[in-house]
Amino acid sequence: MEIWDAYDEDENLLGIDLVRDEAIPSGMYHQVVSVLVKHVDGEYLLTQRCFTKIGRPGYWEPSCGGSALKGDTPEMAAIREVEEETGLIVKNPVLIDKRRRADDEVGGYFHYYYVAETDCDKTTVKLLEGETIGYKWVDPKDLLDMLDSGMVIPFQVECLTEYVEKISKTF
Repeated sequence: MEIWDAYDEDENLLGIDLVRDEAIPSGMYHQVVSVLVKHVDGEYLLTQRCFTKIGRPGYWEPSCGGSALKGDTPEMAAIREVEEETGLIVKNPVLIDKRRRADDEVGGYFHYYYVAETDCDKTTVKLLEGETIGYKWVDPKDLLDMLDSGMVIPFQVECLTEYVEKISKTF
């Protein structure tokens, strides 16, 4: 059972536990992270969602993501999610965006977007069964093309396009 901390709309900790797959009461939020993994050579990791996943099966997404567990900071959750979903170790993720969202299907959440760098052997990415079925490393131009392809989760495109356009001006 996955337990999350509950927050109010100003992200004040409420001292209430939320449980994954249970309805989040109106006015309560939890924290979610998405992490774009950047290799030291300048390429970015994309993972492909399993075709059995609910919500956007087969879509590509920037690397890793999930909910912060009870007691986690968003940064701790970012580091943990990358290791859980890819086997890669990252340190010091850099926050590039944060948004408050309310979704009828999953409830309210604060979404933190990070970029985290690794110097791993790029062939050592481990896919998480039931989560991902593929991965690829892409340069900033190809990442921007992927974001425009319609095969990346729309709310991730919205948050990452500005970042990618900024970095793509350097090549």
